[in-house]
Amino acid sequence: MKLREDFDNMKLVHPPVKEQTKEQTAPEVIQIDFSVPSHRKLLQRAYKEVYMPAFPIEEERTPLGLWMKRLEDNGPDVQFRYAIFVAGDNLQSADTCTLKGLSVGIYYREAQAGLMDYNAVAPSARGQGLGKVMVELRRKAFYDMAEEAGHELRGIYLEINDPEQVNAHEDSYSPEAREKLFKKWGALHIPINYIQPAITPGQIPFERIKLMCYPLDNPDIPTFSDVGRFINALHHGKKGPDYQTTMNSLVALSFKDAATPYPQGPLPNVPIIPSLRNLNGPQ
Repeated sequence: MKLREDFDNMKLVHPPVKEQTKEQTAPEVIQIDFSVPSHRKLLQRAYKEVYMPAFPIEEERTPLGLWMKRLEDNGPDVQFRYAIFVAGDNLQSADTCTLKGLSVGIYYREAQAGLMDYNAVAPSARGQGLGKVMVELRRKAFYDMAEEAGHELRGIYLEINDPEQVNAHEDSYSPEAREKLFKKWGALHIPINYIQPAITPGQIPFERIKLMCYPLDNPDIPTFSDVGRFINALHHGKKGPDYQTTMNSLVALSFKDAATPYPQGPLPNVPIIPSLRNLNGPQ
C-alpha cells in the first residue's frame, strides 16, 4: 500500500513532489539520526531557520533541547518515540545546505498512536507538494514504530490553530488555509473542547487549538476509547482540570446521538471516523 512504501529505509528520500521546472529540483528529505554526526547541526539549523519562523507563538514551540534529549534515547521501548525529518538541498553538507522543511512526529507507546507534532515548510518551498510528502513519511514512520513495539497502530492525530480564535497575523500561515490543506489531505476535525497540555514545565496550556485525526488502513480504528487513551498519554496520566475538560467533551461527543444522557462510565469502543465524516461534511 502507499503508506507502506519503502522510502529507502527512511534515511534519504527524493520525494515525489509536483513536476519541477528546469530551475527547480525536488528537495531531499532525511530522517534525523544522531548516529550520523552532521545530523545534529542539521537539526539545529532547521530549528532556527525553518521551525521558529513557522511557529512564532512561543507557547506552541517545543524547545530544541527537548528534541535533542528525546533523540538521544529513541529506541522502540521508550514511551515517547520521535521521528524528525528535515528537507532541503545538498543535505550532506550541514554547513552549506539550503533548508526547506522540518517535520516532527511522536509515537506514544501507551496509546499506540502517533501525533504529527509539527510540519513546517519554508515560504520559498511551499506549493510544491513537500508538506504532504512529510506527512506521508511520518504516517509510515508511525506504522513502523508500532510494528517494532509489537502493536497495532491505533491513531494518527494532529493539532492546528483554530481559525476562529487565532488571527492570521498571529501565525506565519493562515490558520484557515492550514485547516483546509490538512482536510484536503484527509484529516478530520474532532469537534471537542480540546486543550493542548503545556509542552514543557513553565509553559501554559493552549486553548485556541483544534484536534484532528487521520483515517487509518483499518477503518474500525481509532475508536472513541482510542482517542481517550491518546489524550491521557498527552497529559502523562495527570488528570487535572484541562484533562477533565477535554475528556468530558469527548464523552459528550461519543454519546451525541444517544437518547439518554451520557453515562459516567468508560468511552465506547466504537469507531469514531464515521461520526467525524458526518460532522465534518464533504472534504
